[in-house]
This record gives sequence, C-alpha cells and structure tokens, in this order.
Amino acid sequence: INAAKGFNVIKGNTWNDGPIDWNVAFGAKFADGKGHASFYLDYRKTNAITKNARDYTNCSVSTPNYPPTSNLVVCGGSSTSPTGRFFANDGSSYTVNPTTGLMVPWASTYLYNYAPSNFMQRPDQRWAGGAFVNYDVNKYVQVYGDVMFMDDSTDAQIAPSGDFGNSLTIDCRNPLMNASEVAALCTNQGYNTTDNYLANVQIYKRNVEGGGRVAHLNHTDMRYSGGFKGTLNNVWAYDVYGMQATVRSPQSYGNDFNVNSVKNSLLAHNDGSGNAVCDNGGVDGCIPWNIFTPHGVTADQLAYLALDMVQDTGTRTRVFNATFTGKLKDYGVVSPMATEGVSVALGTEYRQENLFVQSDYPYEAFLGAGQGGPLKSVNGTYSVKEFFVEALAPLVQDKPGFKDLSVEAGFRESNYSSTGTHATYKLQGSWAPTADFKFRLGYNRATRSPNITELFTPQAIGLGGSSRSHSTARRSAR
Repeated sequence: INAAKGFNVIKGNTWNDGPIDWNVAFGAKFADGKGHASFYLDYRKTNAITKNARDYTNCSVSTPNYPPTSNLVVCGGSSTSPTGRFFANDGSSYTVNPTTGLMVPWASTYLYNYAPSNFMQRPDQRWAGGAFVNYDVNKYVQVYGDVMFMDDSTDAQIAPSGDFGNSLTIDCRNPLMNASEVAALCTNQGYNTTDNYLANVQIYKRNVEGGGRVAHLNHTDMRYSGGFKGTLNNVWAYDVYGMQATVRSPQSYGNDFNVNSVKNSLLAHNDGSGNAVCDNGGVDGCIPWNIFTPHGVTADQLAYLALDMVQDTGTRTRVFNATFTGKLKDYGVVSPMATEGVSVALGTEYRQENLFVQSDYPYEAFLGAGQGGPLKSVNGTYSVKEFFVEALAPLVQDKPGFKDLSVEAGFRESNYSSTGTHATYKLQGSWAPTADFKFRLGYNRATRSPNITELFTPQAIGLGGSSRSHSTARRSAR
C-alpha cells in the first residue's frame, strides 16, 4: 500500500536502540540501631523512533470508503499538502503543480503523508529517587520522614504545521501569483485586480519547508512527608504526620504558525515596482508568503509566520493527619464470649488541593494554526476538614459454630470548602463459622465531592468545535 502511493518505505530488517536503565539503593542502621535510613536512585533513557522506521507505520492506513465495502485498505494522507490545496469560491479545489508551477485541479496523488515524522517511540529521559529515615527517640516516640522526586523530559514531534484552512481570503493583485492561478482563483470566480480583488479562497498548505512541530514536555514531582508515632500506654497508639506533594509540568510547543500572520501574509499587492508587499503595510513585520511558486518559500517568510508557545501546569496536595487507635480489652470493654476486646480508631485530617494552568497569550488567544482550540489559564484551590471514628466489636469467638462473630461501625464527617459538609457511615456484621468461611452483611452511605481536576480543569474546544477538558500535556493538533 506504500508503493501504491509512491511513498518511500524502509526495507529489510532493522534494530533500534533499546532503553538504558540503571538503579542503585543503599540502606543502613545508625545510632546503635535506633535509626534506619535508606536511599534509592533510578535513571532511564529512551531514544526516539519515528514511524518511517517500520513499513507498517510509514503511512496512515485508512479504508477508501465508509462504511467499508471490502477488506481493502490504503495509505491515506492529508490534503494540507506541500503544494497546497486551494478551495475557490465555487467549491472547486486546485493545487500548484510542483514541476510546471501552474495551477491544476486537485487530485489525491497530492496528499501529504504525515506519518513518517511522527514518533512511534518518543525520546525520554527520567531521573527518580528517594530517601527514607526513622529514629526511635524512646519507647513511646518514633520520628520518621521521607522525600521522593521524579524528573522526566520528553519531546513529542508531529508533522509540520501550516495553513489548515485558517485563511479565507487572498488578494488577487498579488504579483507572486501567475496567470493560471489568477484565472482559477480570481477571474473565473468573478473577481478582478482593480476594485473587486479580495477573493474567497480557503487554503490548506503544509509547512514542509520549516519542518515538524515539537512539544518539549517536562514533569517534575516532589513529595515530602514527616511525622511521629508511638504508644501512649498499653491501650492507645498514635500516628501524626504531614505531607506535601507537587507535580509541575512546564512545556513548550515550537514551530507552529501564527494564524494572524498567515492571513496577513496572503493579502499582498504590487508596490509599483513588481515587488509583493503586505496590504497591512508591514506594520507587524509582515512578509508575503510565496506559496504560489514551487520552492518559493524563504527563511524570512517562515520567520514571520513562526510561533512558539509555552504553558506551565501543576498540582499540589497538602495533608495533615492525626490518628489514634485503641484496644480496649485492658479497660474491660470486651464481650464475655470473645477473646479480643473492642478496638477503636479516631482521628482528624486536613487536606488542601491546588491546580493551576498558566497559558501564554498565543495559547489563550488560539493563535496556533495547528491547535484544536484556545487553552485558558486557571488557578483553583479547595480544602477539606474531616473527623472520623471506627469501632470493631467481637461478640463471640472460638466457640462451636462461631469462630468469629463481630460487628463493625464507622462514621466520618467531611467539610469541603467547595461543596459543604457531608456525613458518611457504615454498619457491618460478619460471621465466620470456621476459619475457612466468613459471611458479611453491611450497609454504608458514601458521598463523593468533585476532585481538583474535575473542579478546575479548564474547558477547551477540540478539533471540529467539540467541547473537551484540557488536562496537563494534552492538546489537539493537526
């Protein structure tokens, strides 16, 4: 199917570099065994593989008809092609013959194979590590802490940008157009070069001269936690800790086209000396884009059209928790037919969540020609305060027909800054006639408050005008 389209394809056998992985870990005791510490570090590197490295990914496979009438598949492609596809006012479409430079009717033989430059395996480098430590202050108190991090960088490359139908008007006075182009797009459509020279033409032109679009993606995660735990006496134990975790994802998107520059560059006229100049007078540095002549695109034209965009996204979680557990047998809280006493757990937790998306102006204003829609900025935070208590009461244990008969109850009150206060609870009974079987019957009520992503992920417009949620490192592109 590659040969049928005239696409170049790799032949024979090929091997690609495998990923590089290594890791190291250490651990030791200190302070006469009162303390323990450990550390680890991981590294991974993966090299890029583009889709032209395999014959089965060298082109985008499609069916010629939908619904398919046979098992026939062909290599598809994009009509946003190197030679351009020009839709005239009457709906007919044309392209520039790359050999003669004349405007000719569009044909599928001019489709652009966008697959080869896309990554089948992205280049990636990741570092990850962490350290853990604990120390027994005395028999009642142990302090502990840990830190973990991960840093990952990768590139996502896709086919070149271009004019994806963003421009809808050309100036028929443009001296870069030859007679066949003026005839097809202007004269034959009822336009002229004097007083009715702005013609309705929608253009699809691939920026093969400037190369592919590349998104540089970074993810940096950090997590810190620390606390102390131990026992108060023979009945009660405690655990108090705090934690902060952050995820940061700065990213850049390079070598796209600025839609406003594309539109301006196609509105050009003769300056009286045979030179093409932009209709806006070049106030923004405008240089006419010569897509009408084979090999007519120059570096200075591309510099005017080029657009780089940046975005920073991330999340942060903060937690403080205090939990107490008690086994109340020593207090006499025990069933006369059970061997274990009632166990309880109670505590409180505070949690704060934050999400931010900081897009630059080109992202927010939808200036990228290859973008699916605008990506808006947002910064949102919510917090929740919780109290919880649970109890497990064995009623009968180690009796004939009753290996264990217990009841369990729990209650939690959650006060969300975003949705208010909600109570949840459970009540459950379990019966184990032997050690091999257990039967449970319970009832519980659960509530769910929207998480940070659901609350604050900005809405975006995808390709074709569909609404979607934009999460970190996600975008629609052509």
